Amino acid sequence: MNIIKHLDDMWQSNFSHPRKMCEKEQAFRDEIIYLNKVGMRLAGVLAVFGPTFSIAVTNLILKHQFSFFPVEPTRGMPVWVVWDDLVIVVLGLFCIGISFTHIGQRMGRLIVALVMVVMLFAMITGGTTSDFQMEAEDYILTVTMLMMIAVGTMPYRPIQMFGLGIVLTITYYLSITFFPQLYGDHLPPPPPQYMVYLLMVTFFAMLISALIYSNRYKQFGARKNAEYLRKQALESEQKYRSLFENSSDGIFAFDNNTKLFRLVNPEITGILGYTEEELLRMRFTEVIHPDDLERVVGYHLARIKGDPAPNHYRLKLKHRHTEEPVICDLTVHRIEDPDLTMGAIRDITEHVKLEAEIEQLARFPETNPFPVLRFDYEGNVLYMNPAAKDIPRWHGSPDKSITDLMPDDFVLKIQGLIDRDQTIPYERVELFDRTFAVTYKPLKESRQIFIWMVDVTDLVYAEHRIRIYAAELEATNRELRDAQEQLVQSEKMAALGNLVAGVAHEINSPLGSIRANADVSSRALSMLRASINPGNLSESFARNPKIQQAMDVLTESTATTRVATGRIVEIVKSLRNFARLDEAERKRADLHEGINSTLTLLQHELKQRVKVAKHYGNLPQIECFPHQLNQVFMNVLMNASQAIGAEGTITITTKREGDWVVLTLSDTGRGIPAEDLDRIFDPGFTTKGVGVGTGLGLSISYRIVQDHGGSIRASSEIGKGTTFTIKLPIR
Repeated sequence: MNIIKHLDDMWQSNFSHPRKMCEKEQAFRDEIIYLNKVGMRLAGVLAVFGPTFSIAVTNLILKHQFSFFPVEPTRGMPVWVVWDDLVIVVLGLFCIGISFTHIGQRMGRLIVALVMVVMLFAMITGGTTSDFQMEAEDYILTVTMLMMIAVGTMPYRPIQMFGLGIVLTITYYLSITFFPQLYGDHLPPPPPQYMVYLLMVTFFAMLISALIYSNRYKQFGARKNAEYLRKQALESEQKYRSLFENSSDGIFAFDNNTKLFRLVNPEITGILGYTEEELLRMRFTEVIHPDDLERVVGYHLARIKGDPAPNHYRLKLKHRHTEEPVICDLTVHRIEDPDLTMGAIRDITEHVKLEAEIEQLARFPETNPFPVLRFDYEGNVLYMNPAAKDIPRWHGSPDKSITDLMPDDFVLKIQGLIDRDQTIPYERVELFDRTFAVTYKPLKESRQIFIWMVDVTDLVYAEHRIRIYAAELEATNRELRDAQEQLVQSEKMAALGNLVAGVAHEINSPLGSIRANADVSSRALSMLRASINPGNLSESFARNPKIQQAMDVLTESTATTRVATGRIVEIVKSLRNFARLDEAERKRADLHEGINSTLTLLQHELKQRVKVAKHYGNLPQIECFPHQLNQVFMNVLMNASQAIGAEGTITITTKREGDWVVLTLSDTGRGIPAEDLDRIFDPGFTTKGVGVGTGLGLSISYRIVQDHGGSIRASSEIGKGTTFTIKLPIR
């Protein structure tokens, strides 16, 4: 009974009340319940089948005349009469084997049903005599088998199965006791000992089944428990490994003796900038910032000795790649190993910076040197910073409140701003004899308004002074532009004066020749008039040789006059080409023609001391203002002539480079010092001394070339001369 009670308690504790199951059994609960259902159903079949099995065994004993029963069995029964009992015994043993195998629920039911059908068929057909009469016990067995088919697969507990088996056994005994006519003459009613025998067989059959099933359950439970523990250990290791590697905190462990790191996770490598291999070769003291090293080591030593020490505190750590410390929160965890210290750090550097910024912002109103105020909807002051509290003192009315000093429409204004939820930034307001830039920020939900007031009185005064200075600067610039224009005009007049002097000189020479030739022609004509006889011209020419001489003089004088007048025409043409004062738009022009015209006008300047070498390339006409470029040529050639002194050479070279034409004008003069070379195009710069030029010639030339989209540059060497290179676009 103890075993049966144990089996029932095991059922009750493990399956009837799942809430009472221990944590270990939860892991394989479903599989246990499944096997238990199959096992219990088959055990139930065995319990129901037990009485039938015992009856079949009893019949075999009685029919084969075993001596320990005090009955008179029938003698001489044929062997085939008892074959149904043999089938029942064999199938009963088969069912016992099935009860201890792992068979699916449907398959188990199918096998049991087939066994029942075979047994029923055996009892019906095998129990017939030669006249085909069924034996009495076969009726009882048939009823029993039908009951087994009905209840054999129901999930009853073992104690219920035992009771059912006992009830069926008693039913069978009573049936053969009170209905002996069912057995005929070959079997008398059984004695009382037969009842005891049936109960004993049923009880011991159920007991053996319960013992075997209980033992198998214990073995299965032990095996599953071991598998569960191994699985739990593996899952626990995987879980903690995953938590360790994926933690957002840096986790570490170091040896208390060597102080070397024994364990680090990936997060701590990112916090400190070291690799895992590098950290495992370092001591934990090597990553602590010097500011906190003594404090942290003191905590650690106290913790090892068992003295009180904080397990959570803030410290600074060193980063591998930056000088800025890493601020972390450190938590030390107690573990069983006394030689290890384990902890976790969290990088809070950005958090600390944010806290500092928030704290600074929180202190802003108090530390702000300008007034900060908060008013309610009625204009009452809810907050004033120290600067705002000094406003009455600024106004000279320390006994008055700030509301009394505000303009009359102040309350109406802030009410309108609150109602409209309108922000006004930096509105200039005259308050307390000062100028303020006032910002209004309404808080519509709370019906309040913030006001920031910045004193901009000094700024307004500075702006006023700046406007005055700007006006003065504009006037100065205007005067400078006027002076510059006057200088430009002076330069033009100077160039024009030089041009006029040259033209006058050039024209005077041929005019002198013309005047001298006119005198010669006049004297020659007087001689002719005196030598000619009007009455006889032919005799006069023949007798007087002076007439022929006078004619020769006239011919020569006429030729000289023709040359002189041609020279004048050429000079006038060059002057017209140089000036071109009537041109207001760009036109296509020949640069060689402009250079030649300029050289013609400068002939008096060059005289016999300066030779001009021309190396003209094949240049196309370019779009330009010809008279402006002629002025450039005039300025450069004039400077070259003045730099040469006694005698020298000016070399003019032209060539085409793609869409550009390049003119090079070189002289053999004294050269320009290196310190002056960068300033020769500055307005007013000159090295010719006082009274010689205005210093604007090259400056004007530079501006003209720039306006044409070109460039002009100079290179010079002392004692060897200077070269100007002018580059102009063709279009």
